Amino acid sequence: FSALNITAYLAEAIEPFLPETAHNIREMLRIDAMFKGFLDGHEIGEAKLLFTKVEDEEVEKQMEKLAKPESSAPLSLQGTKSEASSRVESGPLSLQRPFKDNINFDDFMKMDIRVGTITEAEKVKKADKLLQLTVDLGSETRTIVSGIAEHYSTEDLIGKQVTVLCNLEPRKLKGVMSQGMILMAEDSNGKLMFVSPEAGFENGAEVR
Repeated sequence: FSALNITAYLAEAIEPFLPETAHNIREMLRIDAMFKGFLDGHEIGEAKLLFTKVEDEEVEKQMEKLAKPESSAPLSLQGTKSEASSRVESGPLSLQRPFKDNINFDDFMKMDIRVGTITEAEKVKKADKLLQLTVDLGSETRTIVSGIAEHYSTEDLIGKQVTVLCNLEPRKLKGVMSQGMILMAEDSNGKLMFVSPEAGFENGAEVR
C-alpha cells in the first residue's frame, strides 16, 4: 500500500521530465493527475515495463554510427552528395571530424596508458564485430573486448604490441568483462589500425 502511494506520487514528480512515463504509471495504477492517495479496495491495472533495456548489441550499433565520418562530420562539411564526393576525392582529411574540447593537463594525467602484447584472441559469441583479446601488460594479464573483427583475424593478432587505456571503467560486453580499451587510429574510410610503438617495448611501459 505504501509502495503504491509512493509510486503514484513519483509519477507527479517526474511528469515535467518524463511525461510519457508518468502517464504510463498512472495508467497502470488507474489514477488521474488529481490523485490524493489510494482508498481501500482500489484495483490497479496490469503491471508493464516502463523502460526497455538497452542491450549491448544496440549500444555497439549506435557507437558504430557515431564513428562513421560521414555521420559525424560537421554540417559545413556535409553539403550535397556531389559536394561531399568532391571533398572525398580531394583527400582523406576532407571529412576529418572536428577536435574535441580542450582538457587540462591534470585530466590527461588521469589516463593510464600502457604498452601491452596480445597473447590470445578469439571471436565473441553472437557478435560479428567483437574479439576477446588477452593482453599481457607486464605486471598482469587482462581480457579486453575490441570491435576489430572486421579489420583483423584472430591469427594476425597474436604477438601484436598495442597501447591500452588501462584505467577505463570495466564493462561487460556480450557477457565478457572488458578490462580496458585498445587504442586505434581510424582513417576517413573507417579502417582501423593499432597505435603501437615503432620498436618493441617492454610490456607495461607507460605512454605519456
